[in-house]
Amino acid sequence: MSMDLRAFLNPESVAVVGASRNPRSFGYRIVKNMIDLGFKGSIYPINPKAARIAGIRVYQSLSDLPEIPELVVIALPGDHVIDALKECEDAGVQNAIITAPDVADKREITIFARKAGIRILGPSTIGLINLKDHFAASVLPVRDLKVSGISFLAQSGGLSGGLGWWRADGIGFNKIICLGDGCDIDEIETLKALASDPATDVILVYLDPREPEFFRELEKVALKKPVVFLDPTKKVDLEGVIVVNRYYELFEFGKIFESGLKMNGNRIGVVSVSSGSISVVLESMKRNNLVLANLCEGTVNRLREVANPWITSFNPMDIWPPIELSGDDVGRRYTESAAALMDDPGVDGVFVILELMEEIEFDLEDMFKPIVEKHPDKPLILICWQIEAPVLERVRRELLALDIPFYIDELERPAEVYAAGLKYRRWNEEIISQPRSLSLKPPVDQPVLP
Repeated sequence: MSMDLRAFLNPESVAVVGASRNPRSFGYRIVKNMIDLGFKGSIYPINPKAARIAGIRVYQSLSDLPEIPELVVIALPGDHVIDALKECEDAGVQNAIITAPDVADKREITIFARKAGIRILGPSTIGLINLKDHFAASVLPVRDLKVSGISFLAQSGGLSGGLGWWRADGIGFNKIICLGDGCDIDEIETLKALASDPATDVILVYLDPREPEFFRELEKVALKKPVVFLDPTKKVDLEGVIVVNRYYELFEFGKIFESGLKMNGNRIGVVSVSSGSISVVLESMKRNNLVLANLCEGTVNRLREVANPWITSFNPMDIWPPIELSGDDVGRRYTESAAALMDDPGVDGVFVILELMEEIEFDLEDMFKPIVEKHPDKPLILICWQIEAPVLERVRRELLALDIPFYIDELERPAEVYAAGLKYRRWNEEIISQPRSLSLKPPVDQPVLP
């Protein structure tokens, strides 16, 4: 992480100008987030009319602090921001976050900050979150949730802030940065910082680029680590960058890259209890250039022991009907079939379509754990399809505990994300083995994203 942005993402000391005793205020929430996350640095609430906020000593002004804070969060209305920046200048502060959405003259504060040597994130930003280092300077609640290698970059406060408490299934975050109006720190600088950040493995991006070089930078960063870019206009085509068109796809594609699974080829094994669901998955595989794997004799023999007597084709493996509506029987058929396919060296990945009701529910964590432990790098992707509601909640918890990719009621998605991972891997390997210049051809008419 560049030293300039380290002061924003993992400061040693933070002052909050506009800290408040009102638990419903943004000024209170910023302080409380840092406390709740276990931030190890010094926290200095600034409020001339309070003694303590959230149990912490309050100071009347920046000049009263025992040290120059490495970062100042200005949580004041827009018409007070310039005065707060002048106080920052007098105190020797070099980094500030401005949350106010109603700054009348952004040019004024930009010019002042540059002359004063103060770096600014914002205005009109909810702030940022660094779950890895237990830090958040955010006006919205942040929960101490799962930490992963995924970082998120956006202009939107609503989308960025929501990730402080909301999670797509099976996904965690490392850093979440909301640029807001970006009058100083911009999308290129933050993208470069995340690209150089060793804790960030995957970068998710949704913003309307202000800099024409941004698309070029996206392609450069993709040489280092996977980048998933949301383009609802469907006009962007970038080399090496995974471009998606729907918001939720950011996370569904992101988690397959963050999983660390190795997509070594396009030969897939499929297990299900429904020929109809198998048909949908196979069509999606065909569209994404994935094929059914040819199985070795040993695998066929193992599957024959699980299959019903009339079954003659073992990939895809249709395990319906069971001997009885029993979780023991259905669970055994699912896991033994999946294990056989995962053990086959001619199978590059396995899709398991789970369709469960209470009568045939089984303990997924217990029964799939040996398979996951035996093949930590081989893709095993589960699809939860038409699972009865109470059962689904238990299934979700068990799959989260297994820490493997899964998708709910989306039969087509596994083939799409697997193919994207395979395409990126092959592209990256080709670039490494045969270095060449990227085409770097962003759209002539830069799209305006909503």
